[in-house]
Amino acid sequence: MDGVSQNIKIEVCSKLYVKNPFSSALGRNIIAESLILIDEIGLENFTFKKLSKVLDTTESSVYRYFENKQKLLLFCISWFWSWLNILIMIQVQNVPDAKEKLKKALYIICSLDTKGLTNKDIDTPY
Repeated sequence: MDGVSQNIKIEVCSKLYVKNPFSSALGRNIIAESLILIDEIGLENFTFKKLSKVLDTTESSVYRYFENKQKLLLFCISWFWSWLNILIMIQVQNVPDAKEKLKKALYIICSLDTKGLTNKDIDTPY
């Protein structure tokens, strides 16, 4: 499966970012650490200043990738749903019955454990 996943390209609307975050290690870390920080302190308390402290970088470095925290969050949500869509397509591609496909897709969505996602999972450039 690793060989297959390396060839999958997840598209995210380019209007959501200034610079593609998957184009550098800092960009990938911005995504990973922002999700952790938002989970810990909530979106309202989340700022690029706090994120930059966690990343040990400057606030302006974060702004090189995203205009604001809303676009960063939209990017992450868009990436997640695209990833989930690909996961479902792979799992149901050999299921001929439409009802069974739907059942399998719903099972994947309902039993998905996002706590198991790691930086490695979002480290794949698209």
